[in-house]
Amino acid sequence: MTLEDADRVQRAIEKVANEIDVIFATKPPFPLGRLRAYRILAEEVGEVARAVGPDGDDKNLREELIQVAAVATIWASRVGK
Repeated sequence: MTLEDADRVQRAIEKVANEIDVIFATKPPFPLGRLRAYRILAEEVGEVARAVGPDGDDKNLREELIQVAAVATIWASRVGK
């Protein structure tokens, strides 16, 4: 990994952490049920699918991918609690 790649990954991780903070501050508590959590993640992945479509753009795609990573991270942190 180059230094530039490492810097980009670090910035993305920081954005994911910020998005997690936003989710906890503005959304209802994240569900513990697997099916509900899956539905939330699937909705976010659907937004990524729309962002890669013909009307999508890189800025929106990046934002949607950050949201997917944040939701997946929250869910992963609660598996096996």
